[in-house]
Amino acid sequence: MSNLRKNLRHWLKPNLHARMLLAFVVLSVVTLALAALFATQFVTFHYLHHLVLSRLDPDHLRGPLGPAMQQTLDRLNGPERALLTRINYGILQAGALALGISVLLSYLLSRRITRPITVMHGAAMRMSRGDFSQRVPVIGNDEIGELARAFNHMAGSLEEADRLRKHMVADLAHELRTPLTGLRSYVEALKDGVMPANEQTLRTLLEETLRLQRLVQELHELSLLDANALALEALPVDPAAVIRQAAAFRQSEMTAKGQRLEIDLPADLPKVRADPDRLAQILQNLLANAITHTPEGGTISISASRDAHAAGGAAAPGGGSRPMVRVTVADTGPGIPPDELPYIFERFYRADPSRDRATGGTGLGLTITQKLVEAHGGTIRAGNRPGGGAVFAFTLPTAAPQD
Repeated sequence: MSNLRKNLRHWLKPNLHARMLLAFVVLSVVTLALAALFATQFVTFHYLHHLVLSRLDPDHLRGPLGPAMQQTLDRLNGPERALLTRINYGILQAGALALGISVLLSYLLSRRITRPITVMHGAAMRMSRGDFSQRVPVIGNDEIGELARAFNHMAGSLEEADRLRKHMVADLAHELRTPLTGLRSYVEALKDGVMPANEQTLRTLLEETLRLQRLVQELHELSLLDANALALEALPVDPAAVIRQAAAFRQSEMTAKGQRLEIDLPADLPKVRADPDRLAQILQNLLANAITHTPEGGTISISASRDAHAAGGAAAPGGGSRPMVRVTVADTGPGIPPDELPYIFERFYRADPSRDRATGGTGLGLTITQKLVEAHGGTIRAGNRPGGGAVFAFTLPTAAPQD
């Protein structure tokens, strides 16, 4: 009795498979019932029509047909009645067979439609428990197949996002642990009297504190960029002026390392539509990266040019694509290993972890730079120069004439 109640609840609850099967069965029963009724009436009418015409005289045909047919039925002999019975029985057999076939086909069709959905439901439930490796088979090119492809694409994106999240948490813990361990060591040494509280010690503590502050600030900016919540004040900006200002700010640092700076800016460089402070931040990040990786006596070059065919150009008001300005920052350092290029803009990624950590880098500068460029409607690419060294090139849309 309990099993019967469970089965009834299963079939009565909102179930797509049961609903489709029930709809097919009801439709089939109604269709077959109507077909059998019309077929029976058609065959019986024609058979009796012939009997009436053969047994009635012409005077009977002038009156109502119903009583005449009833009289003919009453005078049917045994073989004729048996023939009518066989006809009716054959119709019922054909109807029952057609009904069974229709129910079977309805079940198989509904099963074929709902089985992939059931599989996707199970995979989605496992994904909700943290297993993002789930994939479903893609069968056919219909709507169900497209849904399966979309599900697999979503699962792949979630798996990649989960991988990056785990790596980011691990890298963040490492980045925080390094300065915190140093600060704790210095504070304990000062407390125990092992280290004097002189200017050099306090300067070291200040540097580690500033490192932590930079990391927290960069993480905050990155979270705003990921959420598209960073406020940008897009204005017509002269890129040449911003480039020269950024280079002047870093000039003393390059001079101290014996590095040369080359700037190549055309006189007719158009204005770009950008946030001046964020554009300066983009250039500062790229210059800081070039200074870090360029050896003593090396050269850092900055150039800019028009780029009407840059990928990802911003839409112009009148349609089409707005021209872009390409800015390139190159150095004569060791360059970027080819197998490292696809990951150069990932969070906390370092092609040379020991050197970057020694210089106080957080591994977020290039990631923030990429996000800022994309927030302005541009693109950024990293590569290597033919003669050696790394090159970073980014594009920004030009300002509209009315700006």
